[in-house]
Amino acid sequence: MTVDTDELAEYYASTQPSLCDAYGGVVPPRTDFSDPITSPVGSGLVIPLLGRAHYVLDGVPYELKPGVVLHAGAAMSLEKRVVGDEAWACVLVHYRIPTADEGGFPLYNSHFCIETGPAIRLQERARCLHTSERADGHLASLRSRALFADLIGEVVSAAQRHGQTDERLLMDDALAFLGSHYAEDISVQRLAALYGMSARHFGYLFSKHVGVSPLRHLTDLRIRQAKELLATGLYSVGQVAQSVGINDSYYFSRLFKKHTGERPKAFKELRMRTGHGGDAKHGGHGGHAGHGER
Repeated sequence: MTVDTDELAEYYASTQPSLCDAYGGVVPPRTDFSDPITSPVGSGLVIPLLGRAHYVLDGVPYELKPGVVLHAGAAMSLEKRVVGDEAWACVLVHYRIPTADEGGFPLYNSHFCIETGPAIRLQERARCLHTSERADGHLASLRSRALFADLIGEVVSAAQRHGQTDERLLMDDALAFLGSHYAEDISVQRLAALYGMSARHFGYLFSKHVGVSPLRHLTDLRIRQAKELLATGLYSVGQVAQSVGINDSYYFSRLFKKHTGERPKAFKELRMRTGHGGDAKHGGHGGHAGHGER
């Protein structure tokens, strides 16, 4: 059984899900699990990270793998087995909704699959939540609640993206992702995997709709932010390089000079002397015009 993404979005937007706990682990190949029922504490989401598993909930079979999230209600009969020669890894998240809402939201006590497609962001959020749940203290608890809300939002977003055929919507989402994650270790291959595409096909669609390649756009974002940081005079070239996702300061210096015409150190010193901002001299050079990394 699968669920309509609009129905899923309405469900999570209309009630107030709260985190109970989050577990994660790795199970060897061809292993039967011993759990006879699902947890009684609340409903749960199984987010696969690696491998494949066969689950049976109240007699209904589900084949799980990365890209397929399973929702289950509390205290349901359960059978599960790791399938194939690869270990199975997942994050299991239990949650509740207000008791008064349970009658009005049948999805809460239902079992169904959510097709997300390849969803690296979702897996990352699940891992972060699992890590946070293992930590002690009020700050960790607060962070877990925020991560849980983010996870629910990403489950719905990933399902909606998976069902989209509009190239423009997908590329708009990719632009938003790069705008928020340019400081991370991102490759075109990883970015393409978020949308279930080959790097070649993703690059073609991105260039078609944005006008430059994913790599060029990512570089533009990094250089633009680096110019702003250097212009403050507060950070070393190495610190700026790392803050925009480039760990090799020598490579960063060469890349910066290619896109701005100046070495980062000279750029920083000039801005400190003149008091100009990062784009004052070059008029935003580091946008799409100029050097071709297409």
